[in-house]
Amino acid sequence: MDALRSPKKPQPASRLTVAGFSLTEPLVLVLMLTVAMLAAAVIFSSAMRSFTTSLNVTRMETAIDQNMAQINQLSREFTCCSGTCTTTVPTTFGATQACATDNPRDDRYYFPQLDLSTTNTNFANTTTSVEPAAVDQICSAANNTNFMTPFQTAVDATAQPSPAIRSTTIKTDSLHTLQVTFSESANNTTRVIRTVIVVPVMANYCP
Repeated sequence: MDALRSPKKPQPASRLTVAGFSLTEPLVLVLMLTVAMLAAAVIFSSAMRSFTTSLNVTRMETAIDQNMAQINQLSREFTCCSGTCTTTVPTTFGATQACATDNPRDDRYYFPQLDLSTTNTNFANTTTSVEPAAVDQICSAANNTNFMTPFQTAVDATAQPSPAIRSTTIKTDSLHTLQVTFSESANNTTRVIRTVIVVPVMANYCP
């Protein structure tokens, strides 16, 4: 007789555990990435605007500096040695001429050294044909505009320092003075960037 055996307990059916698929996590991740990308784009755009603005300012300041170098050169070359004020360096000069030299570093460059006997007509805006006397009259306060106009004309003839805009004014409250103003025009608004007061070297040789 077989030994009595305890009946086996039925094995529970295997349970298949399947993880549930949820869209919440990917959506949150996508949202976070989108926010991060937008923030990065804003920062990058702001940085580019700042860089562009800085670059434009640098270009403008460089253009103004270059133009001022030209104006300062004109200031040195402006002379009345012939009896007439001009920024054109004299081509006729020497010991027998009113203009003794073509070198602006030489003091004789600016004021007439001789009264030429061949000059018989009064100089413009003067009452004399004597070179030194004519320059004395042109240098006077009453003749300030006539003295400064050739210099202003030469400055205005130089190229505009784009993107800046240059304008010039002969000062009426200060003798032999040209005001040079550099401005920027943007969004229908004009903003002054730099104002320079220029007194041509020739003014130092006026009596």
